[in-house]
Amino acid sequence: MDVPALQARDYNLKFYSFKEGTYNATVTFTNPKTGEYIAHSLVFTATAPGTAETIALEAPVRATASKIVTISNPLDASQPVTFPADDSWWKCDNPNVRVKQLGNMSGASEGNFEIRYRPLLPSEETCMLVLSCPELGDYNYELKLKATAAGTERALNFKSSLGATQEQVFKFRSFVPEGCTYACSVSNKDFFRVAMETVQAPPSADWEGQEVSVKVFFEPNQMGDVKDILKISSPTGGDFACILQGQCTQPLPRGPFTLKKGESQDISFKNVFSDAREFIFTVDNAEFAVATDKSSIAAKAEFNVKVTFKGENAKPAGVSGKLLVSCGTELPPWVFYLKGDMSA
Repeated sequence: MDVPALQARDYNLKFYSFKEGTYNATVTFTNPKTGEYIAHSLVFTATAPGTAETIALEAPVRATASKIVTISNPLDASQPVTFPADDSWWKCDNPNVRVKQLGNMSGASEGNFEIRYRPLLPSEETCMLVLSCPELGDYNYELKLKATAAGTERALNFKSSLGATQEQVFKFRSFVPEGCTYACSVSNKDFFRVAMETVQAPPSADWEGQEVSVKVFFEPNQMGDVKDILKISSPTGGDFACILQGQCTQPLPRGPFTLKKGESQDISFKNVFSDAREFIFTVDNAEFAVATDKSSIAAKAEFNVKVTFKGENAKPAGVSGKLLVSCGTELPPWVFYLKGDMSA
């Protein structure tokens, strides 16, 4: 550069740093003819980087939203770009955010990273994500996160006869790292019930979560179709909802119950209704007899019906009959097959 006598000229000096810190340098201007020189001592202070990008992610609870970000590699292809084997190279103050490196950045012109967001509770918040590299420094991203409520997980379909019980298992995944307790409930307790009011979810050590099971029972007390919702809730694990669809058919026959001549046997019968009701017990063959022809049974209680095989006029081959349990005229009776055995 030429500088006329008694004149000054500006020289454009550029400084670029990958990492924050204080850097010292010396710039020397030398006259190639006379050897005269002027030296300037420089001190550069590189401050923390600003926000590289603002990223918006939205997902229903327990669903995953993702975004790929690209970081340019200004280094020569021979220079390595390293990231620790563990997750210490990134940090975020939101526990529902994870970052995954896609491929090796060394020798490449750029590196790709996947940001994943999987919320557990409905919320709307902003947080910072920092990606750190020993060679390239920090990259700051502002994350605008929004989590919406989840719908029903799925449905369990039940089909059972009046007086019978059907069991099914609802399975869900818990993603709470330290584990948590979920409360389980149904609304229509006349038809559905859960085995336990609370269930403990083990700690989730990774992104895949831990499977948790809840037993649900369908014990109808009225014929026809019925619906309910299984609700599973935790302050930290979030809420789950499963539709319960039940179909109740007429009572199925039971038996046969075999009795020898002169023998009595107790046949268990349960009042499946939510209130106490009177039931009538009859047999359709005179060779059998019941100890009582009616009884009031408490709600959800069991009652033993004592049946005797008299066998007074029965043929040597034996005889068959039915025990009928009735409750009003609007319902079909419960049928228990009986078999009288005349053998010694």
